[in-house]
Amino acid sequence: MNIDYFQLLFDFKLDKQCLANFNKYVFNKNTVETVIQNLMQSGIKVNGDIIGKTIIFARNTKHANYIVECFDTLYPSTFQLPSKLEQIV
Repeated sequence: MNIDYFQLLFDFKLDKQCLANFNKYVFNKNTVETVIQNLMQSGIKVNGDIIGKTIIFARNTKHANYIVECFDTLYPSTFQLPSKLEQIV
């Protein structure tokens, strides 16, 4: 089955199966890591190598905690980054 995930964002007649597929596509380890890596490599830098303030929206608190966990795994403080670059608001 081919699903246009971008179109799902604008379709108000979503059924539960479409939502489940969309959630699997967007809220998974590969997608989270790709977004974080893209941000750290291509995001706007301040003071040289430090990423500027950025907001990453999460679906819920569990998803937000997962994003922070992935960030900490990819960029632990041993990389001479400030001790806490991310926080949940």
